[in-house]
Amino acid sequence: MRKERWKEKKGEKAYYIHNLVTSVSAAGAGKQLLREVETMAVSEGKEYLRLDCAVDNPVLNEYYESMGYVAAGHCQDGPYYGVRREKRLG
Repeated sequence: MRKERWKEKKGEKAYYIHNLVTSVSAAGAGKQLLREVETMAVSEGKEYLRLDCAVDNPVLNEYYESMGYVAAGHCQDGPYYGVRREKRLG
């Protein structure tokens, strides 16, 4: 269960984004989707957006960092080892 990746922060007002994937040919789609989710989350009183991505994917980690998602620990699910990231909203 993906919520287990943030269980120590249970009860905080946050959305968790899972398996966000866009086509390489759809330039800017990821940024637009994240912005829309941020807008929706703020309007619904959320304080954080959270996600994780593979620790061994430097391009994706740099992308999320550039979008304001800071590293907030690690998670593991079978062979998957990820960097937990969160963005404070507002």
